Amino acid sequence: MNLVNGLNGVLYTKGTLTIGVLPTLYYCFLLTLILFPFKKVNLNKTKNIQVISEGKFNVVLGIFILIAIINIYSYSNSLLNISSLDFLEIRQSHYAGEESEASIKMQSVPFPFNYLSYLQRSTVFSILLFFYRTLIMNKQDWKNIILFFCSLTLPLSCLQSADRTDVVFFMLMFVFCCILFKPYLIETKKKYITRFFYPILGGIGIYIFMVTIARFAESDGGAGDSVLRYGGETFLNFCYYFENANPNVYFTDRVFPITNHMVLGIDYSDTKDLRSILHGFNVGVFPSFLGVIMLDIGKFGVLLWTLIFSFSCNMIFNKISSTTSLLSLLLIIFSLAVIPIFGIFYYYYYNFIHALTYVFALFLSIYVYQKKN
Repeated sequence: MNLVNGLNGVLYTKGTLTIGVLPTLYYCFLLTLILFPFKKVNLNKTKNIQVISEGKFNVVLGIFILIAIINIYSYSNSLLNISSLDFLEIRQSHYAGEESEASIKMQSVPFPFNYLSYLQRSTVFSILLFFYRTLIMNKQDWKNIILFFCSLTLPLSCLQSADRTDVVFFMLMFVFCCILFKPYLIETKKKYITRFFYPILGGIGIYIFMVTIARFAESDGGAGDSVLRYGGETFLNFCYYFENANPNVYFTDRVFPITNHMVLGIDYSDTKDLRSILHGFNVGVFPSFLGVIMLDIGKFGVLLWTLIFSFSCNMIFNKISSTTSLLSLLLIIFSLAVIPIFGIFYYYYYNFIHALTYVFALFLSIYVYQKKN
């Protein structure tokens, strides 16, 4: 039985895999604890908001423009030759560990700008800034256009690996912002925002279709059959981990990626093969973010992590009604929301580069913070 991610509705039935009641209940229980604090995220409660100054906003905008330009430059050849790209070949090269054209091109970028490739994933925050400027600052100008194009940096990078994950992630975070800023989405603002999103949506749909066909066309049952089974992969993998993972194997390089990278010099890429050997199955699959954490620190460990995350979110989200520095708080909320939203695949901050996104968001939050008058 294969279930839809997050909704747990029956989608597809095939094979002999049995889903136990206990892992299903545990998955739902953990997910409920994670999502419960987010019901408090309501911008209707905000009062006496101090809008960030145009000067500070320009500094933040300049940082994102620089990050976007450097990263888009690195895979500009793929963009210029998109019509001739062989997505199946690109995907196979990526799995084979071949260095991408973007990585090679980034080596020609002079120091220190080459290190901006580490912050590529932070461009997803441009979506939040786009909504904030449009709806809170009440601005509709060329800076909004720049912000929106900066937000496309991450989905465009998928061309280097024929990946769909970050394209879906971009759409999910865009939808999240629509929900987050719903109290400010009057009809005229809705029309303004949809003028940006609808043309991109068409391109995204075509890209996902082409990559899906290239990846699954030659599999047993064809592309349609494979997509159906792929739809509930993360829940299935979580249940499989729950029942088959070696309970004596623990790793912390995905739970504490920055500490492991900087202090111990260990990353997930260094331990992936060893994990697979010790557990007796391939760990390089999508098990949801809860599955990733459970595999690393155990069933009790994921419960403890979930309780800490839920408690922390609850404390932070309680500040919505009293904050005057809305953008500062929104950056933190956005960076936390990434975990369950991207979590339909795996844990977002699982390695050093991804974790830098959160650190970067904290620095931005501190920079734009405004004290009460």
